[in-house]
Amino acid sequence: AEVMRGGELVRYFLKGERTWPTHPYPLQYECDVQRALSRNGIRVPEIVAWIPEPPTIVMEWVEGGRDAGLIQQAIQSGSQMTSDRWQASLAYMDRLAELHAIPVEEFVDAGAELPGDNADLMLGNFERFDAMGRDAGIHDPFLSFMAGWLRRKCPQNTAGTAFLTGDCGQFLSDGPDVTCLMDFEIGHVGDPMRDLACYRGRHPIENMGDLPALFERYSKSSGTTIDWTGMAFHTVAFLTEA
Repeated sequence: AEVMRGGELVRYFLKGERTWPTHPYPLQYECDVQRALSRNGIRVPEIVAWIPEPPTIVMEWVEGGRDAGLIQQAIQSGSQMTSDRWQASLAYMDRLAELHAIPVEEFVDAGAELPGDNADLMLGNFERFDAMGRDAGIHDPFLSFMAGWLRRKCPQNTAGTAFLTGDCGQFLSDGPDVTCLMDFEIGHVGDPMRDLACYRGRHPIENMGDLPALFERYSKSSGTTIDWTGMAFHTVAFLTEA
């Protein structure tokens, strides 16, 4: 949206609710989470206002772009990555490590649920999606099989607990610089490997770059060891949710 303020043109980004249920988190949750991220030093679009009716987040406009564009565009026309975007992708891993280092308690007031046990930590987000589907009357044999498989095969968490972006890899860049992190509509508390698994789930459609190099950069920046077993499990869960 563009408005005139004091004789000057100002641009804002507005995000409203979707016309059909696509995830189990309300829009105001994303707004409050984004405020919590900003308070903790993460470069996200600043929240200008929350409009309760119709529910709308008003954010500052941040310059930058994405090589892949929206995923629908990537499906239709392919996805390319420039050298600048690759450098920004590496820098994003540093920003992701900083985000994961924020104490999860910082997000409780925003509505984030703290996992009660290992299964909740590893599968809490999946269970919310699964419940949403059942509440909508969706009964799919394949999804039922996958839900059972995930519950039976859930591994023990070894990578710790963090607030996750939920749909990792969403950021704007200008040249080689990250200008902001964005899109936290399914952000939640869980296993950090879940965010890295998003890269594996998105990569067949969007060119996310050299994944092993990105994971190595994250490991160095965060000071943690990659849990490959956990990441493999979360890849299956992420694709089942999608």
